[in-house]
This record gives sequence, structure tokens and C-alpha cells, in this order.
Amino acid sequence: MKPVSDLDRAKLRFFNQAVESAILTRQKWLDEAVERYADVQIGEELFDLESGRSLGIVTRHLRCHRNSGSGNYYDNSMSFSYEVRPKGAGGYDSEDYPVASNVRNRHDDVGVGSHAQAVERAQWRLAELQRRFPLPTP
Repeated sequence: MKPVSDLDRAKLRFFNQAVESAILTRQKWLDEAVERYADVQIGEELFDLESGRSLGIVTRHLRCHRNSGSGNYYDNSMSFSYEVRPKGAGGYDSEDYPVASNVRNRHDDVGVGSHAQAVERAQWRLAELQRRFPLPTP
């Protein structure tokens, strides 16, 4: 390879700085956007939508590729997980929650969401059961 000129080195530094600045701007915007679009906010209770069981109180929204290395190049989506902590004394059985915090991905097969979403899912499930297996009329 031929030696690179000082002018081209300066251009490359400029472009690299512009890319880094754009990535940091995107990262900040994604952090703020996740807060706006999360179904369950920090401090609210998170529920398993299949069982209706409370998983705990949301302590953070953890974006999947937030600190992925490679200059955060892959930090380009709003995919995130919820970090939750179990309720205080009497709120949960310690056997069910052996650790202080737990992370549940919002895209798990199980699905997680707010109390309203858990109620809506349970009502839908009940309506489906009633439709598929109607009670005999006396």
C-alpha cells in the first residue's frame, strides 16, 4: 500500500469523528425513545402475560445492543429488556425469586407487559374458552 497523505488522514479523522458523533446522537435518542415506547415504565409492576403473575417492579429498561462494542454500530433498534426486582417482604415467595433482580425480554415467548395488558389477555383467554367450550344451558 502506498503511503497515505496527511490530507487524506485528516479527512478520515473528520469522517470517523462525524460517524462517532452520529452514533452517540442516535444512542441518546434511542435511550429517550425506549422510555416513551415501553409498555411498562420504571417503578411500575411487570406481569407475565400468560400466567398473569407479577414478575416485580421495573427498575431499568435495558436496550439490547446499548454497549455492544464495535463503536455501538449495532445499537440500531429499540429492542430492550426489563430489569425487575421482586416486591418487598410478603410480596413474593423467596423460592420463586431467589435473586434480587431479573431481566425479562419484552420479546420472550412468554410475553410480559403491564397490569392492564395482563387483564386484557386473561379476559381474551376466558372469552376464547367460553367460545370454544360453551357451558351447557340448563
